[in-house]
Amino acid sequence: MKLKNITASLMTAALLLPLSSCLKDKLHDSTHPETGLVTVTADWSILGEDADVPERWTVCIGEDYVEEETGSIHVPDCFFEPGVYRIVAYNTTENISVTDTVASVLPVAGSRQDAGTFVSGQAGQFFTYVRDTTVMADCDYSITATFMQQTRELRLIIGVEGDTADKVSGISGYISGVAGTLDFKNEICGAPSSVEMDFTRIEEGDNAGKWAASVWLLGIAGDEQTLKGNILFEGENPAPMPFTGDLTDDLADFNTEKTVPAILTTTISDTPVEGDVEADLGDWDVADGGNVDAN
Repeated sequence: MKLKNITASLMTAALLLPLSSCLKDKLHDSTHPETGLVTVTADWSILGEDADVPERWTVCIGEDYVEEETGSIHVPDCFFEPGVYRIVAYNTTENISVTDTVASVLPVAGSRQDAGTFVSGQAGQFFTYVRDTTVMADCDYSITATFMQQTRELRLIIGVEGDTADKVSGISGYISGVAGTLDFKNEICGAPSSVEMDFTRIEEGDNAGKWAASVWLLGIAGDEQTLKGNILFEGENPAPMPFTGDLTDDLADFNTEKTVPAILTTTISDTPVEGDVEADLGDWDVADGGNVDAN
C-alpha cells in the first residue's frame, strides 16, 4: 500500500509542474538560475473563416513588459523574477485602445447630440488572449496564446417599397446601446454608446436595390438597442421620412459567436407621397454568417 501511495503522489506532482524545461536533475537547468524565461507563441486557429491574421500583435508580461511582435513567436530580450505574471496579448487596431485587459473604441463626433457618446463603427478585427501564469527560477516557459475574436460585424439591410420608393436617395441612421468598452478578461461589455450606420445602395446580387450598412462592434451594452434614422428623397420631395426600430431582441445574442457576422434584414413597405409620415419598419429577419448576400 505504501508503494502505491508513493507512486500516486509522484504522478500528482508531475501533473502540477508548469509547462517548462524545469526538471531539477542537475545543479542548474538554464543559463538563468535565478530567473525565468517566457516565450509566447501566437495561435490563430479558432478565428472566423473571414478573419485576417494580423501583421502585428502586442505582448504584455506583468506590469512592466510590453513589446510588439510581427512573427508568430515572441522571445523577450529579458528574464523574469519568480512570481505570478499576467500574460496579455492582442493585435493593435486603428480605432481600439487597450489598457490592462480593457479595450475601448475610439469616440467620434455623432450626428445627434441627444444620442449620447458615439464610437467608431470601424473597430475592425480585434483579437485577444489573457492568462495568469507562475514563473519559477531556472525555468523556461513556452506559452501558446490562442487568440479569441472580440469584435463582430453587424450588417443591416433595408428594403424600401411604396409609391415614392424610386425617389429614395439615401438612408441615414444610428444604433444606440453598443459597447464602448470590453473587459476581455471577464468578458464584460460596458459603456453603452451609439454608432452611425452609413447605408449605401446594393447594386447587384439577391439584395440589389436595397440599402445596407455594416459596422464592427465590440458588442452590445445596456438594456436596449434602438435604430433611429431617416429615409431621404431626391429634392427633399417628399420630406425626409423618420423611422425607429427596436433591435433589443434581435441582438440579444450578439456578444456570442463573434466569428460570424450578424445580418438583419427588414422592409419599409409604404413610402410617403407627402411629408410628416413616420416609416413602419417591418420585423427583422436575423441570419448569422454568410447565408445572406448583403454585398
